[in-house]
Amino acid sequence: MNSKNVIAAVIVALIVLVAFLGYGLYSVQQVVIHQSEEIGQLTGNLRDLERQVTVLTEAILNRSSSPSVDLASLYLRVRDSVVVVQGIMVQIIDTIFGPMFQYAPINSGNSGGPLLNAIGEVVGITTAIISGSQGVGLAIPSDTIRRELPDLVSSGTYDMHSWMGVGGIDVSPDIVNALNLSKTYGWLITSLTSGGPAENAGIRAGTRQVQVSGTTVIAGGDVIIALNGVRIRNGDDLSAYLEASTLPGQTIQVTILRDNDELTIPLVLGKRPSLGS
Repeated sequence: MNSKNVIAAVIVALIVLVAFLGYGLYSVQQVVIHQSEEIGQLTGNLRDLERQVTVLTEAILNRSSSPSVDLASLYLRVRDSVVVVQGIMVQIIDTIFGPMFQYAPINSGNSGGPLLNAIGEVVGITTAIISGSQGVGLAIPSDTIRRELPDLVSSGTYDMHSWMGVGGIDVSPDIVNALNLSKTYGWLITSLTSGGPAENAGIRAGTRQVQVSGTTVIAGGDVIIALNGVRIRNGDDLSAYLEASTLPGQTIQVTILRDNDELTIPLVLGKRPSLGS
């Protein structure tokens, strides 16, 4: 190969390299521009939200009947974001069928009262602390208070808790694999109360012991996967639905998994027995 061919080859290689680098730089530039646009849009949204909060605050302080702010939009964006306890902004961690978990100190003698979210809605009543925890407290959900308060005021007790008369465990990935279930969620029934609502409805409990990841599981029972068409992922979902959406004496439709076939069985709910019965 003579020197002219070598020079030509080098020039071609340089041209290809420059073109490749140029394309790469162009691609990076486009990504940066796109991300900058997204950051700018996010910044604008945050500024808009800040403006609306400021206007709403001024309207409330001035007792204005018609604040110049889109309250519906603000409500949707701020709702569930934070809660306020004794003027301290804290974040809700979780809500189960019983208490709500919250990050806030609750001390005997100077704590309690309503638990508010950032827009002033009462979401619960602060109640107690978790012993040994660092600032984790419990609050009774406002829906529970609203439902039970009339009975508590009139009679001092509330005993209208729905009851199915079943015992069970959450369906886990290990249980799904061990029992070859066709669903990856639900509540596996391991026991029934004799003469209880579930037994009377024909729901079945487990009859054999199976080792699942070193734990003995009572297998062979029905798996509850829905109540009245509402998906039941675990025991918390089951308890939450019964407590919030039903009353003793009501008939509910229980969707179960039996031998990997879906069945829906009507069940008349009972009243949860007292601890001493």
